[in-house]
Amino acid sequence: MIKTQHIANFIIKLLPEEKASLAAHTAPSKKQIKQWLDDPRLPIQETIDPTLSELIQAKQNDQSVAFYYFGGSSPRQLRKITVENIFRTRKSPHAYVSGFCHLRREQRIFRADKLALA
Repeated sequence: MIKTQHIANFIIKLLPEEKASLAAHTAPSKKQIKQWLDDPRLPIQETIDPTLSELIQAKQNDQSVAFYYFGGSSPRQLRKITVENIFRTRKSPHAYVSGFCHLRREQRIFRADKLALA
């Protein structure tokens, strides 16, 4: 089960100028998190985005992927996940990748535009 605080960390939508003042940003409410979780996930199976393409290929080949994540509680930390899903939601323009995080040893969801493949 995905922890509520982890969900709050990647749902927060920051503009580039807001990233510098992350401490001043308030986390989404429990209601907003529940709404996001209840929004249907729309699978991404093909794309022209090179990062998403590599994630899709890793999923198809049942491979793990290493990347640096620029969000969450440990920014710029090298992570490795076994990719399970790449998706969007109806209410968000962002792509997400979910899978088993080998660092945290649990299921996690990452916003794709906040990661850089290693």
